Amino acid sequence: DALFRKAGIIRCYSRHELMTVAAAMMLPDIKGRNMAIITQAGGPGILLADVLVSNGVSVPELSDYVSETFRSKLHPGASVVNPIDLLSTGTVEQLEEAIDFCENECYQIDGITVIWGSPGLGKIDDVCDMLLKKAKECTKPIYVVLTSISNASEELRRFHASGGISFPDEALLAKALVKISGEHSFCTADSALPPVDKKRIRDVIDNNGNGYLLPEQVQILLDASGIVRIREATAYSEEEALEAVREIGGYPLVMKAIGPIHKTEVGGVALDIREDNIMMNEFKRMLRIPDTQGVLFQPMITGTEILIRAVREGMFGHLIQCGIGGVMTDILSDFSYALAPMSQEEADFMIHSLKSFGILEGTQTHEGVNLTLLNETVRRVAALCCAAPEIQELEINPILGNLRTLKAADTTIRLNHNIKLQK
Repeated sequence: DALFRKAGIIRCYSRHELMTVAAAMMLPDIKGRNMAIITQAGGPGILLADVLVSNGVSVPELSDYVSETFRSKLHPGASVVNPIDLLSTGTVEQLEEAIDFCENECYQIDGITVIWGSPGLGKIDDVCDMLLKKAKECTKPIYVVLTSISNASEELRRFHASGGISFPDEALLAKALVKISGEHSFCTADSALPPVDKKRIRDVIDNNGNGYLLPEQVQILLDASGIVRIREATAYSEEEALEAVREIGGYPLVMKAIGPIHKTEVGGVALDIREDNIMMNEFKRMLRIPDTQGVLFQPMITGTEILIRAVREGMFGHLIQCGIGGVMTDILSDFSYALAPMSQEEADFMIHSLKSFGILEGTQTHEGVNLTLLNETVRRVAALCCAAPEIQELEINPILGNLRTLKAADTTIRLNHNIKLQK
């Protein structure tokens, strides 16, 4: 998905979807994500609107644009909100009026979808002819759903022979419109990334072998990349533990075992430590945890927990992952992905693609995250990976963020010098 998005390739999962997307792309390019729906049956219009809206394509209300002149040309009871429902008794003249209204009066509308059918009581050649004419005249693309493939088969055949494009199913069309209206191409050069101190980065990389870096080395890489981190101090003895408390500014603090990969699962994390006795007891306890080499000390701060991860995926380079972090990582499993390097626009697309974006944006009762800082941090992780292709895995979990700051709280980096990336 990340590779296709960077190359501007739209991914389809069935032949029907492939043909529908291809047909929709034969129409003029849609300039935005605001759609008007004109229908003669309420049900199909709502089905189309539901799929569009649930996937980020807007079906905005049109009441601000409706004039009494336009309303008077429709049957009583017709809806002009959006979808515009002309009712089953709607005429070809009313359909043309509705298309002209969306084309000329509704400046926020980027595309028009028309859903029309035939109960078999008459021909719809006049509708097809009018739609062919409007497709040539209008600047906004018109997506035509002609559902009566049996009752109006002859009219459909003539419509297609004259160059018309129609779709038999409004839900399939809606999914195609979601894909083409959200189409992005993010071909990004390394120069688009934030600047980093490559010399300091290379000094750490070139002087360490395969495996996980020590916290002190990780701190150097984060600082050289411009990734803001929480103040940290490490201790390997009781005397160093007391000095570490003073170095980070005192209590309250967080303690984390150095060595175990999954610290929480083995009891290697202690939160909100507020006095020397408790700190020392926790320090001694953590040193007894298998594989523990020392203890990392950090100030106790709060904020929304975010995860940023990078994994080297063979010749693809580094795949950057972003999502909600902390204990919610495995519960929500909500992530977005992009290949490094990435532009500011691509990082923004990643962040807004998260289903949990509302948590990052914040609510009246929950402080959100500074999205500009989050965008920059994601790109700085990508820049670090581009400067050090030997990074096999990098994980910052969590990054603690609020509207003012964004700070890395727990970072692990594993090197692998055995695989060299080819340009």
